[in-house]
Amino acid sequence: MTALTLRSMTDDELASYGKTQEGGYARQMVEFGGMAEADAAAKAAADMERYWPGGRPAEGHHLFAAEADGEVVGHLWLSVRSRDDVAGQGWIFDIEVDSAHRGQGFGREIMLAAFDQARALGCTSLALNVFGGNDIAIRLYQSLGFRTTHMQMSRPL
Repeated sequence: MTALTLRSMTDDELASYGKTQEGGYARQMVEFGGMAEADAAAKAAADMERYWPGGRPAEGHHLFAAEADGEVVGHLWLSVRSRDDVAGQGWIFDIEVDSAHRGQGFGREIMLAAFDQARALGCTSLALNVFGGNDIAIRLYQSLGFRTTHMQMSRPL
């Protein structure tokens, strides 16, 4: 496999990412979280405004393009503060490998690069959220030493 590198997203990449992130997040809440579409859309919009006020990442949020052989193969959204304000804990808001590059080990490489970035930013641990049912991501995170710290379950009636 070609060496993967992370670089800060350009302004154009940030604009494009911001536009697609909200919709993708809402879709995941519907698919994996069982939320109604309208509720998922409202939550995604509110969360994006909180973490991307005015259409730009909030202070402490870092967006990276993942490249291999000069081609963008995925992205990473990393914050130096966890959503729970745990001292020293960074938060991975989003990691994704572009569909054409999945199954080639890039997800693992992006995560390993995220560890280095988080350390360089002063983090002593990392946390993330993964929706139940996203078995590929869950297996990846477990193989990298993540452990379950919170769990929510639901059942339709």
